[in-house]
Amino acid sequence: MDSPLLNIIMCIQNILNSVGLFFDIIGILLIWKYGLPVELPTTGVKWAVAYDPNVKNKYKLFGHIGLCLIVVGFICQIVSNFYK
Repeated sequence: MDSPLLNIIMCIQNILNSVGLFFDIIGILLIWKYGLPVELPTTGVKWAVAYDPNVKNKYKLFGHIGLCLIVVGFICQIVSNFYK
């Protein structure tokens, strides 16, 4: 027989796993759109590209948010596997 406690645990596991997948997808979409948050080296050849510092900061911020969402999603999925 199914106990109510077992059903609740299975429900929590499914919710954690789904939330983790959702965070992973959103994080991957942000990284796909804004790229990885890396610093460009300031030495070497200078490219003749005019850029707005606000745009650079926006891309860096959303890149960091994307990475954080991927890590949080992964942690949610791991926790859902070991939740008992």
